[in-house]
Amino acid sequence: MSNHTPGPWKKAKYKVSAASGALIAHTRPTGEGSSDDEANARLIAAAPEMLDVLRRVDVSIVGCEANATSRKHWQEDMEAVKEMVRQTLRAAVGDA
Repeated sequence: MSNHTPGPWKKAKYKVSAASGALIAHTRPTGEGSSDDEANARLIAAAPEMLDVLRRVDVSIVGCEANATSRKHWQEDMEAVKEMVRQTLRAAVGDA
């Protein structure tokens, strides 16, 4: 598995930086008033959180399958996983 700069990453307009201040990415504004460049920066900034959530979802699903003593317990665990995913998606697309 490759290493990456640890999160959280922060977006400031078109730039994405690590907590240390190191530049992660800079999306170039098109000059046409497009919001794509800011949206791209927001998505890039969310990458460490998305990776973390994917890892936690993977662990949760495996754990639920192995340890679910009842359908209700499994459903409760999956509700928690769904909320985690939805929060991360909102952060990635700007609806946080």
